[in-house]
Amino acid sequence: MNGKQFLHRKSAFGYNRCFNARTILLLFLLAISLNVSGCKKNEIPGPGSQLMASKRVAVPGAPRYSDVCFSSRWKHPANAADTLQTFPVAAAFHASRLDWVYNDDKTWIQEVKKRGYQYGGTVNANLPDTKGGQTLGRILDSGGARLTAPWMEGWGVFWGCVNSDDYRATYLAHTKRLIDAGADFIQVDDPRMNMAAMAWGGCYCSFCKSKAAASGATVKDIQKASVEDFFKDMGKQLDAYAGHHVPFSSNNYNSDWTSPYHLFDFGMAELPVKEANPQIIYAKFKATEKLGKAQVFTFVSEDVNFTRRVIATSYASGGHLIVPWDVYLKSTPTGSVRYYGRPEEYADLYGFVRGNAALMDGYEDAAVSGKNLTDSRYSKPFVTITGGSEEVYAFIRTIPEKTNQAIALHLVEWGTHAEPFSVSLDMSGMGIDKDWEFTLLLPDAYSKNKHDQAEATGDYARLIKSTSLKPQIQDNRVILEIPALSPYAIIKIKKQ
Repeated sequence: MNGKQFLHRKSAFGYNRCFNARTILLLFLLAISLNVSGCKKNEIPGPGSQLMASKRVAVPGAPRYSDVCFSSRWKHPANAADTLQTFPVAAAFHASRLDWVYNDDKTWIQEVKKRGYQYGGTVNANLPDTKGGQTLGRILDSGGARLTAPWMEGWGVFWGCVNSDDYRATYLAHTKRLIDAGADFIQVDDPRMNMAAMAWGGCYCSFCKSKAAASGATVKDIQKASVEDFFKDMGKQLDAYAGHHVPFSSNNYNSDWTSPYHLFDFGMAELPVKEANPQIIYAKFKATEKLGKAQVFTFVSEDVNFTRRVIATSYASGGHLIVPWDVYLKSTPTGSVRYYGRPEEYADLYGFVRGNAALMDGYEDAAVSGKNLTDSRYSKPFVTITGGSEEVYAFIRTIPEKTNQAIALHLVEWGTHAEPFSVSLDMSGMGIDKDWEFTLLLPDAYSKNKHDQAEATGDYARLIKSTSLKPQIQDNRVILEIPALSPYAIIKIKKQ
C-alpha cells in the first residue's frame, strides 16, 4: 500500500524546525560533551587501548538496541471492511514490541502479549469521558466554549483540562484500564495540554480561574506548573495502583526535552525531514543519552532509500526508528492520511538488526567518524574512509567494562550512488592487530520465504550475509576493502 508524499509538516504545537538556533546549540553542547581526554566516571576503556564507552543506565520502558518498534495506531482489522492487519504485518517486519497503540481492550492486548510482543498503550489530551462523550473537564475559552487543537477541527474531540478534577479522574481511569489490560508502558500524545491551549484561547474553566485567583496570577501564568504537577501526580497515583513504576513516554516532537517532556522516561516522536542527516541524528541520540533518557523516532518520506539511511543511522547511533507503517501524514476533516511502507522495502534492515542482537545489546558509543562528524573525544580518528561516495559514516560501539568482547563497527552509506570503499583502522588506538578476525555482516537480499522462515523459527541470523575480510597492513593500520552498501553494514572485529 502506497502512502502519499510528505514533505514538511508543522509539529503538534505549530512550529517548523530546520538548522535553527536550537539545533546549532544541540550540536555545540554535544561537541563539549564529547571533548574528553581520559576516562570519566562510568567511562572506561573498551576492548581497545584507547577506545572509551560510557556505561549507560537503563531507561525504564525504553527498547533494547536490537528491538524493532512497530506502531499499529489502532487494532487492525477494526471491522469487516478493514483490509489492514496488525499481527501479520508486525511479523513481516520482525517487530519485537508494539508501541503507540490506541487500544485498551484486554482480550486483544493479551493476544499481543501471547505473541511475544511488549505493548505500549496510548493516552492523549482528549480522552473521552468514562461514560462516553467529550463533556467533563474540558478546556474552555473565555466564552465558555470547549476547545480542540487546530489540526483536530471537525473531529468532534475536545481537550481536557489538567486542573479539572473531572478530567484528572478521566485520565486516571484510562491509564488504569491500560495497566489492567497488561500494558508494559504508556505513550502520552500531545502532553503539553493546557500549555498548548494557551495559544487557542484557553483555559478559562472554573478550576483554572479559581487556581489563578488563589495565587494572584492570570490563567496563562499557571498553566506550565499545572501541566507539570498533573503528570507528576498522575504518575505517582498510577505507580501506587500498579505496585511498580509504570514507564511513560511522550510525543516530544524532534526530541524536545523542555517542559513537560523532561518528566517522561523516554521520547517517541517524529523526526523532521529537514533534520534527517547523520550528524543531527547522532547528535540527538547522544544528547538524549546524556540526559539519562532514550529516544524513539518515527519518520515519513516517500523516498525509500532516504528512509533506509535514517533507519540504519538510528540503529548505528544507539537509537530506533519505528517501522514506517501506519504513520501520520496529515490531518483531514474526518481523521488523517497515513503512510504504509512495505516489508520488501524495509524488512531486510529490521531483520538484520534482530539477527545482530549479540552485537547490539549492551554495546555503547565509543567513537564516530565521517563527513562533518568529528569526534572530539580523541586527538585523531580511529576509522577513516577512503574512496567510494565519500559519504560513508562509521560508528564504533563496544561493551563497557569488558575487554575481550568483539568490537562492532557500524557503517552507513549516505551517498546517493553507493560505491566500494576502503576502511582504515588505527591498530594501536583500537588495540587490535593483523591476527584479529574481521567479518563483514550485511543484510541479505529480501526474500519473503526466507523472512517468513526466520520469523517462524526466531533464527534471524539467516537474514545476515557474512563474509570474512582479508586485512592489509599499512603503517600500523588495518585496511579493509568494503563493497557498495545498501546502505548498512557491521564489521565484527574480534580477537582470534
